[in-house]
Formats: sequence, structure tokens, C-alpha cells
Amino acid sequence: MAAGAVVLLAGCASGTHPGAAASVGDTEISLGRLDDVVTAVTKAQGQPISPTSALQLMINAELSRQVAEQRSVSVSDAEVASAVKQVIPDAALLDKFEKDPVANDFLRDFTRGQIDLVKIGGASGITDPAAREAAQKGARIITEAAGTIGVDVNPRYGRWTGDKIDATSGSLSTPFQQAANQAQNTGEQPPQ
Repeated sequence: MAAGAVVLLAGCASGTHPGAAASVGDTEISLGRLDDVVTAVTKAQGQPISPTSALQLMINAELSRQVAEQRSVSVSDAEVASAVKQVIPDAALLDKFEKDPVANDFLRDFTRGQIDLVKIGGASGITDPAAREAAQKGARIITEAAGTIGVDVNPRYGRWTGDKIDATSGSLSTPFQQAANQAQNTGEQPPQ
């Protein structure tokens, strides 16, 4: 009995619940949802996305959403619809994402998170001339808020370092992974 409790507790060592890839505040990102996203995005873009990279983008989007909600920042569906064409300018690739409900939700959540980032930083949106600087400011605000909100990552994907997942492996060769790295390193939105 005691050995079973140790195994159960060890699976929760990071603060996530069994079956969770991560938690952002009270919001849980399930292992099943992460697996579905990895499968759908890999299929849509024709290149693999590592689970850790997908999870990083999902955490970033959720942090942006929560901070935007706390600050009464709103993003319309029309803003997201317009911006997805900038996130994925290739019409054929965008079509593949839009045809898959899971890949489409992931793309829209990511895009909404990027718009949130810009607005949190003080710009009116991604077309605002000050958007780049606002994205950097927004990234700093979100990083500070992440400590209060709380982010826990399932240890199989790495550990949360305050602004990103520190993982020991993973390919960084896909468009979304490159966008995640750029956003992490500079606080900017993906290239337009």
C-alpha cells in the first residue's frame, strides 16, 4: 500500500494532476489534448512538432488569455481571423489547419494569445505601429504574472523556469516551434 502511494505521489511531483501535461493557474492542459494537438499540427504542417514545443505554445496562449482577462483586454474573433493569415501566410497550409478542428483551435488560440500579448503591452492591436515594442512589454508583464498565476509542467516535458519549459530534448524545426522560440527570446509576435 505504501509503495503504491509513493508511485502515485511521484507522478504528481510537479504539481500537475495525473493525466495533465501542465496546469496554468486553475486551467489544466490534459495529456490527451496535448497528444491531439501534436497529431493534428504535425499532420497539418507536414512536419513534426514536439510535444514540449506544442505544450510551450499552449501554456503561452493560456497565460496570455488569463492576463488579458485580468486586465479586461479583449480580442475579437474578427481580429483573430485577420491575424491567422499573418501567422500562416501560405494559403494552402492555412487551409490544412482550418480543415482540422484541433489544429484550427490550436492556431486560433496561439493567434489570440499573440494579439493579447500586444494589447497587454499597450498597443491597440497587431497593426498598431507600436505593436513590436508592445509585444516585448506584454511578454515581460506576462512573465511577471506567471509567477502569481502558477504554471506546473508534467516532468516528462521538462520543468517551468518562470517563462518557458526547460526541456532536455526536442526538435525546433517546425514553423510553430520557430515562432515559440522567437516569442520566448524576444517577446515579439511571429513574423508577419
